[in-house]
Amino acid sequence: MKKELVMNLNRLDLLLAQALYRGLGHISEPHRHHAVQIGISFDAPIKLRRSSHEPWQEVKGFVVAPNAVHQIDSADQRCAFVWSETVRTKLDFDWRVTTPGEHEALYKLLNDASLFGDPKGVVQRVLELTQTDPDTHLLDKRVEQVKHWLTTDFSREDLATFAARVHLSPSRLRHLFQATTGISMQRYALWQKTMRAIRLASESSVTDGSLDAGFSDSSHFSRMFRQSFGLTYSSVSRSVQVRTWVRELGFEE
Repeated sequence: MKKELVMNLNRLDLLLAQALYRGLGHISEPHRHHAVQIGISFDAPIKLRRSSHEPWQEVKGFVVAPNAVHQIDSADQRCAFVWSETVRTKLDFDWRVTTPGEHEALYKLLNDASLFGDPKGVVQRVLELTQTDPDTHLLDKRVEQVKHWLTTDFSREDLATFAARVHLSPSRLRHLFQATTGISMQRYALWQKTMRAIRLASESSVTDGSLDAGFSDSSHFSRMFRQSFGLTYSSVSRSVQVRTWVRELGFEE
């Protein structure tokens, strides 16, 4: 496998419910997020574990299930990571090692310079290669509608209003949303606010991005970012080139 990489910068591409990072890795704290995460190393193995109390396991690539606590040590390694929301919240594992065939295919895909302008296509291909692409047809249509509102409209309306819109009682919607997605509506809304704040902050400032996304202040956003990714937002923003693709996909913030 060739070692000459075309990927030599720390770049984060932000889509609506997905993200793609290529560059040098970091050491994270234990964290969890409402997304499946796929990662590979282009250099030495990555270290991965479920908590700070467990021994590290060295892997060349991995798939982490949504809402699974994990910690990553990829410091100084050239890596690629993909995050994507998926309906498959109840996988058969918290995380697994990629197969040699998956790693070879991911290596070629994520190191293809001709695809750097198509992050959505790259993310979709990564999900297909690891068989983690979203099964959206499995989602209850009422939950799908509420997720759409929370993802694209960034509404601040409450549970009762959403329930009335989809002709359910608040308690029924709360239960159905949790059972279908594996996460509460409140936590899902916070996850969406966090992702939106990251996109907005990349185009303005962390303060403006946090407030525009609906956080009370930038400290609240920073806490949510750290809980979701195991890193401080300031450490990431200093070292990573961020590009948002939401408008290209036909959405407005």
